[in-house]
Amino acid sequence: MKNNPLVATLQEAAGDCLDDKGCQDAAKKVVKLMTVVNTELEKKRLKDQEELKGNKLKFNLFFNISPLQLIIYISSSTNGPKE
Repeated sequence: MKNNPLVATLQEAAGDCLDDKGCQDAAKKVVKLMTVVNTELEKKRLKDQEELKGNKLKFNLFFNISPLQLIIYISSSTNGPKE
């Protein structure tokens, strides 16, 4: 990491890189942080993908079904009183 400056957030997470041991520790901290960031981004991507799938399904249902099918779909998706 010497002669390879990091953005402020990574620099803060990495700490000082003054000797070989410090640089090894800093590299490990950066890898750990980036693993966490990657995991969170992947979770968000999957959530967004599922939401998009749901919206696409609703769109297709709305525009590709008969009025009776639409009424059945709407009535089944509403949160009416529980029995």
